[in-house]
Amino acid sequence: MKPTSIIFLVLSVLLAAGGVALCYTAGNMAEKQEIPLYEQTLDEDGNRIVSRDFTDDDINRFRLDLRDTDVNIIGGADECRVELINFPSNGYNLSSATKTVTVENSMGILSGLKVTESGFRFSGLRHYLNADTWSDDLPRTVNIYVSSAQSLKKLDINLERGSISVKDITGSADFSFTLKSGDIVAENLRTESVFRFTGTGETNITLDNVQVGDMSVEAENGDIAFNLTGYDYHSFKIVSSDGVTFSDMYKGMTYEHNGYIQDTVILLHTKDGSVVVGG
Repeated sequence: MKPTSIIFLVLSVLLAAGGVALCYTAGNMAEKQEIPLYEQTLDEDGNRIVSRDFTDDDINRFRLDLRDTDVNIIGGADECRVELINFPSNGYNLSSATKTVTVENSMGILSGLKVTESGFRFSGLRHYLNADTWSDDLPRTVNIYVSSAQSLKKLDINLERGSISVKDITGSADFSFTLKSGDIVAENLRTESVFRFTGTGETNITLDNVQVGDMSVEAENGDIAFNLTGYDYHSFKIVSSDGVTFSDMYKGMTYEHNGYIQDTVILLHTKDGSVVVGG
């Protein structure tokens, strides 16, 4: 190795060691003065929470691509806000651009390095030093609060494992969900547009008071519970390996799709599972 290379190597080691020492010193000083050093805050239950307010960003789209996470979408909030619970410091990407909020997993040593239109951004060495305090056993959750003033256009969620809960949203947004394993619950939704759900593994679907312009729910393996309120008898088509069961005010009815294909507003299809229709 050339002398010049050795000199640069020694300098690099010294700089790295100095950076580590500085981070620990700053951490101790911040703790004594009760100054937050990390973006996460700790709640009373020991959960680490990142919260960002997007109220002033005119957001109308959300895109999530995650693993092993429970996702809650809550409408009617006072502000547009995203909460990430129990995500490692450099284990996620939470960003906004062109009126779209994106939440996705990120991995690797370079996950703290962000490339944007304005250049590069490094989230800081302190996050790597804090990585050993995280556990993969902590349940991860994303909470998205949609304000009443927002004109939501699209909600796109791709989730490998976990659950999806969507409640109290009214407007003309497109809903597109893909879930490999877990449950989805949709309650009190109103949209003139489309609602699409695809379950590629074992999934269970509950749809309660969901009124949309066009709905398609397809599950590879799982059960579907559907509240018929707001639709007439010919507006849906059901394909189920275990048949169709009617409950509540529709108890005792039998199902046969007599409408035309163009009249079908709702398609419920499970290859291996049952469908329960109530009201």
